[in-house]
Amino acid sequence: MIEKNLEIVVSAERSFGSMGPEIRRTIQKILLEVYRDVRVTEVRSMHDLHAIVTRKPDLIILGTSKLSHFSTKEPIWLSEYFEENGIPCTGSGSQAHNHERNKMLAKQVVAKAGYATSDSIVVKKDDVRSVVLHDLIYPLFIKPLDKGGGIGVDDKSFIQSHAELEAKVRNIAIQQDADSLVEEYLPGKEYSVAILRELGSDTHQAMPVEITSQPTEAGASMLSHNVKTNNIETVTKPSDPETLEYISEQALGMFNAIGGRDYGRIDIRLDADGVANFLEANLLPSLTENYGSFPKACKLHHELGHTDLILTIAELGMNRAPTVAATAV
Repeated sequence: MIEKNLEIVVSAERSFGSMGPEIRRTIQKILLEVYRDVRVTEVRSMHDLHAIVTRKPDLIILGTSKLSHFSTKEPIWLSEYFEENGIPCTGSGSQAHNHERNKMLAKQVVAKAGYATSDSIVVKKDDVRSVVLHDLIYPLFIKPLDKGGGIGVDDKSFIQSHAELEAKVRNIAIQQDADSLVEEYLPGKEYSVAILRELGSDTHQAMPVEITSQPTEAGASMLSHNVKTNNIETVTKPSDPETLEYISEQALGMFNAIGGRDYGRIDIRLDADGVANFLEANLLPSLTENYGSFPKACKLHHELGHTDLILTIAELGMNRAPTVAATAV
C-alpha cells in the first residue's frame, strides 16, 4: 500500500464533460488497491475548491479540465489552479486544455506548427443568417465548436448545399447553445491515436487505430454522437508499417503542438491525397473499459489492460518528468 492520498475531481456541470458516476467509482476502486485513500469530489463552488487545497492531496485525478467562473469572470482551469497551490494533477496543463476545448484554436495552433488541417470557419450561434463561406468548397462538415463525445454530430453534419449549411448551424445554435465549426470534408480514412508517456521517461508512445463506421445515406463516414454513445464504431490497428509510422509521427507532433503532457488522444483524417489532417484533440479521453478509442488502442498495441492503464496515468502524475517535446518511439 502506497501512503498517498488521491482525489478525483469532477464538475457538477454536465456541460464541462466530467467523468460519469460509474467510471469515477471504477477508477476509485482501482486506485484504492494501491493507494491509502482515494476521494471523489464533485465541485459545485469555490468553497469546494478551497477545501481540496486545504486537504492537499498528493495527486489530483482530473475528471474535467475547467469549471465555470463561480465568483470570477473567467473559467477556472483546474490543472493551473491546483498546481499553483502545490498539488500535482494527472494529464496536461491548462494551456493545452484551453487549446483543446476550442476546436478552431486547436486547428490554428497545429497549423502554425506545420501540420495539415482542413480549411474551416466558425459561425457564431447568434449569426446563423449571415454565413459567408469565403473559399470553402463543398462538401462540408459541421460540428459544435466546443463539444466532445460526438455531441451535435449526426447525418446532417455532412453538408452539400447552403440550405443544409444554414439548417445545421441553426440546429447546433438551438440544440447545443454552441457556435459551429464548418470545415471542408476530408474523404480519407480516419485514425484515432492514443498517446501515453512512458513511465520514468520523457518519451511518448503513439498508438494509432483506424476508425470505421456505417456510412450515411449520402455516403459520408463520421463518428456521430449515436455511434460514439452506442460504441458501435470498428477499431483496428493499422497493419501497414509505413502507415503506422506516418500516423504516429504526425500525431505526436500535433500532440506536442497542442501542449499535451502525459496522455491524450489525437484524431486524424486523410485528405484526397493521403495527407494526415488534424481533426481535434482530447486530453481527457474516456477511460471507461472497452469504450472509446483510447483504452482500445492501448489494449490493441500493448495489451495494456484497464487496471494497468489507470495506475499508469496516476503514476505519471506522481512522478512526472520535466515537460519536454513528445518524441516518436
